[in-house]
Amino acid sequence: MSDGPNGVRGSRFDERVSAWCTPCGTALAATWDVDLVRRVGGLLGDEARRMGVDVLLGPTVNLHRSPLGGRGFECYSEDPLLSGWMAAAWITGVQSRGVAASPKHLVGNDSETNRTTINCVIDERAMRELYLLPFEYAVRAGAWTLMVAYNRVNGTHATEHRSLVTELLKQEWTWDGLAVSDWGAAHDTVGCALAGLDLEMPVGKVFGAALGRAVIEGAVPESVLDDKIDRLRRLASRVRAPGRSVGSQPPSADFGTGSADQRRLLIESAAAAFVLLKNEANLLPLALDSGRLAVVGPNAADPCYQGGGSAWVNTGEIVSPLSVLVERYGGAGRVVHERGCTPRSSFRPLTLAEVQSTGAEPSEGLTVDYLSGHGAAAAVASEVRRSSFLSWFDGLPALPAGVEGEVRMSAWWTPQRSGDYEMAVRGSGATTLLVDGVEIASLTAQAEEADVYGALFSEDRGQGTVRLTAHQTVLLEARMRHVPIGIPVLEVGHRPPQPADLLERAVRAAEGASSVVLMVGTSEDVEAESLDRTTTTLPGEQDALVEAVLEANPRTVVVVNAGSAVAMPWIAKASTVLYAWFAGHGFADALGDVLSGVLEPGGRLPITLAASPDQYSAYGTRPDPDRQLVYAESVFVGYRHLDRHQLEPAFPFGHGLGYTDFSYDSVQASGAVRSESDTAMVKVVLSNVGRRAGKEVVQLYVSPVEGAVDRPPLELKAFAAVELAAGESRAVTFRLDSRAFAHWDPVEHRWHVSAGSFGVHVGRSSRDLRCSTTVEAGEHLL
Repeated sequence: MSDGPNGVRGSRFDERVSAWCTPCGTALAATWDVDLVRRVGGLLGDEARRMGVDVLLGPTVNLHRSPLGGRGFECYSEDPLLSGWMAAAWITGVQSRGVAASPKHLVGNDSETNRTTINCVIDERAMRELYLLPFEYAVRAGAWTLMVAYNRVNGTHATEHRSLVTELLKQEWTWDGLAVSDWGAAHDTVGCALAGLDLEMPVGKVFGAALGRAVIEGAVPESVLDDKIDRLRRLASRVRAPGRSVGSQPPSADFGTGSADQRRLLIESAAAAFVLLKNEANLLPLALDSGRLAVVGPNAADPCYQGGGSAWVNTGEIVSPLSVLVERYGGAGRVVHERGCTPRSSFRPLTLAEVQSTGAEPSEGLTVDYLSGHGAAAAVASEVRRSSFLSWFDGLPALPAGVEGEVRMSAWWTPQRSGDYEMAVRGSGATTLLVDGVEIASLTAQAEEADVYGALFSEDRGQGTVRLTAHQTVLLEARMRHVPIGIPVLEVGHRPPQPADLLERAVRAAEGASSVVLMVGTSEDVEAESLDRTTTTLPGEQDALVEAVLEANPRTVVVVNAGSAVAMPWIAKASTVLYAWFAGHGFADALGDVLSGVLEPGGRLPITLAASPDQYSAYGTRPDPDRQLVYAESVFVGYRHLDRHQLEPAFPFGHGLGYTDFSYDSVQASGAVRSESDTAMVKVVLSNVGRRAGKEVVQLYVSPVEGAVDRPPLELKAFAAVELAAGESRAVTFRLDSRAFAHWDPVEHRWHVSAGSFGVHVGRSSRDLRCSTTVEAGEHLL
């Protein structure tokens, strides 16, 4: 198994194995292109095969209930249908290569605060109409495994929830796959076994011998064990390629340059995800001969390609947007760059070019020594590592499982700037950091018995400051007592000194340029697993930077590099804004192509960008004192909530511009839905009335019968990404079955279609509907 919503990390969580990084979940959903997402899934299936991986732990199909959810970047959308269609395409692509997908996390893991203990209280309608629907699409797509979440659902641990795992998944949905626990989410042997959990991860704590005893003692029927074994064997047969036994392919440590087709697909998918929010001054596309270009902002040279946590993959060497823009627009000093501010509050790994190992033959990197027991004089193993952020998923070298010991990291460090360096250290065991033998920082052990990832995602750091001189070498040492709990981790981070006039320099650069590309955003330490954000405000002084640059030069393209929603208080002053997400390996090249007009920004928003925090129906993610998080908004999440209360967002769900224009010429509906077997057909005629080829995402929404039940004013029920040449017209046809008009009936516990006339609306976003018709329905249950 390997984590992998946006890449195949492999069995390690470190710098020694590199892999392709695809656009994050929100970015893939922003393409609204099921064929493209299917191809991305195929690329990941190929990556998994290269690395000897049989099960890829993804996609993440929880919803954007709150914009603060730490793993929002992994998830697809606030809308269950868009999430479900994207998930089905991704799963189909991955599994076409003989690799199992594992959609996650069933269900209610829509935020990270107290995720292992929280009780998510979700009413039946919201559960069926929103939170379970993406899983249903994933199951219908034939997912071979499915991951069950940490949290409780209406009082019961998800891993012990028989009504979810057995009665819904395996019986109602007739699913024949393998139900896997999230890592450490299984708590009770009998409860998990009877609920329908098939595989505990990591293995051996709750099942294993304990499950054997439960069967022998009669607490768990042998037929239940038989079913779990059958499902495991079925999975093994599905992932076994001809001539290959399960897991037998030796992993390749590096994808190298990858294939040209793979690289092109990553660029294509990134560009297809970019959402052009505004282009009022027609700055884009920006001609290559448009004069002096200022590339400003912290995310130009140091962008965020992916979010933090288990989705992270080692990208290896990766090109920055700044370097691509210099290449495209540069020459003779035509491109200048200023950071403007330093919003990252986290400590970064030591710069590799500044450190050398301490062995007999120094090389670029850090020496890591492993000692058995405490106070040992000699190392039992040593190696040179190329990062100061280290973790050992397979255990420490030469130290048997369960044995205490010590890890020592050392390097000759030659900093390139003079000044006060803020230093930090963190480890699974008690850790001390020294520079030239002087203790700079220390921290107690971060390992947790209750969470195998506890140390890996801990926010605590031992911190200190040391004054260093440029080009003067010092000896850096970190010493950690190893405790055999969870995953061993040792990290040494730093924040180098920064000039005091960053903002002033950025303003001068903008004033002296013909045009500005201003790149702001979040980072993998702001959007990450195990922690939720506390605000949608951009970190640091970025809003002030945007305001200052826009005033200095109105010909500014603002590029937002974020995985989820961020506030944009300066939006009215900006003429041109591009939302670029966490776009993976293809980010920089795609940005160069889109800004210059080689490619079109093809994305549409998969989430609502609200005008203020109070427009979100669910904002905070902190549970109450009883550890409950009540989904009080029920089915009114995202655009459903804003439409119900007639609130005007900054940018609505589905919004996005391109480099051409389309007209919706006509819409026609045929057929009525009077029984479960009936379908209605909706045909839309679309024309590209612009001067270049382009993409339109045709979105179909259904409005409910008046006076039936309290339902959202509009719900997305179908969509299609359509490419048309200039002047071309095409008919786009949608097939709507009974479920497109149904709501969940909590009395009958079935889908219920009300009698009457349903509105069918087609357009460019949830707030830009170009034509409408109706479909008649008769009352019936499904």
